[in-house]
Amino acid sequence: MSTTPTIATTAVAVVQLPNEARAVEDPILNWLQSPELGWRFENAKDVAREYRARRHDGSMDEREVLLLPILKERLIALNPGVITDDDRADRIISRLRAERDNQEWLRWLRNEKTFKFDVAEPDQNIRLIDYDHVGTKDDLNDYLATNQFWVEGPKDRIRTDVLLFINGIPIVNVEAKTTGRDWHIDWTEGAKQCRRYGEEAPQLYYSNAFCGAVNERIFRYGVPGTKFHTWQEWRDPSPHNHIPENLRIKRSIHGLFDRVNLLDILRNFIVFEIEEGRPVKKVARYQQFAAANEIVTRAIALDREQEWRRGLVWHTQGSGKSLTILFAAKKMWHHAKLEQPTILIVIDREQLQDQMIGQLIRTNTEICRVAESKDELVKLLSDGDGFRGIIVTIMHKFSGHEKFAVPRKNVIA
Repeated sequence: MSTTPTIATTAVAVVQLPNEARAVEDPILNWLQSPELGWRFENAKDVAREYRARRHDGSMDEREVLLLPILKERLIALNPGVITDDDRADRIISRLRAERDNQEWLRWLRNEKTFKFDVAEPDQNIRLIDYDHVGTKDDLNDYLATNQFWVEGPKDRIRTDVLLFINGIPIVNVEAKTTGRDWHIDWTEGAKQCRRYGEEAPQLYYSNAFCGAVNERIFRYGVPGTKFHTWQEWRDPSPHNHIPENLRIKRSIHGLFDRVNLLDILRNFIVFEIEEGRPVKKVARYQQFAAANEIVTRAIALDREQEWRRGLVWHTQGSGKSLTILFAAKKMWHHAKLEQPTILIVIDREQLQDQMIGQLIRTNTEICRVAESKDELVKLLSDGDGFRGIIVTIMHKFSGHEKFAVPRKNVIA
């Protein structure tokens, strides 16, 4: 008598761990495309086909990170009467493709650079970005988000997770990690990856404003290659204040990548400070951004009563008050409504005066003067139409001049 062996079977539950795209990238891309943030998304294949440069043999040039068709189109639209044809646009593009210094790229992005097209023409200011109509129907900027974008560097071929372009220029790279496989994986792995990309494909970061590093729990932003403690969390979602506090990543994304906020950061809230003989890039914290903008809001309200225009910003020690003052002063200096104001930074003791002056010098603030005496302070405020720029002085130098008044409204203290 034969028997057939019985094979016992046990049901096994298969748990699929989340990958980076589903858990982290996709939510970020969805938020960016929302009507609130207003970025458009194209996948990397479409971006490659439509916008990436080609070699002479027709193959794709992954070494080029600028999206040249978009950049050319925007240059012509943003510079009417200056960039009047493709040839002039191509000359600016050639200059940008040769630029490898991030600080100089920032000057281009802030519309601070000029170009001489012909010996018979004066130097012409070149606009890369429309700062005047951000977020309105007249906004001339192109805001493009993509993911899995390949870049061929001199050392390796790398693939970014999320990459944001403004007018065809890569501005922000976000690297995503998931804790699904290993709960010890955190946002710092994304920051490490940004540092590695800066070494392996440095052209990706020539025009970079900052990078992001994120997992399912937290998003931090910082400068690629810098220490982890300098990477910050942006906790203020303004103007999208309806987002609950427990949705930390969503609050960070909406606060940082709101188009008005991002271009404000790009233009006014990034500085290079000389430390140990080399420039160190610093991006504002959300507290500094909010405080400086509130100062500017009150300063430009020239017709409001003095009491309303005054205010107090509370800082703890080491929280970056000097940079807050610097960000506010520089933004006021460039504000059209203030018409090149006189900005008084009044310190209560010499040690702080030296600290403030040092900060201004280290950030190459060219419009700064120090009032060394009471007479010099009066002269700077009253000589002719008065000095236009930043004056640093100590409180006691006003002693004896309590009734001194400056008739201009655009003197800010």
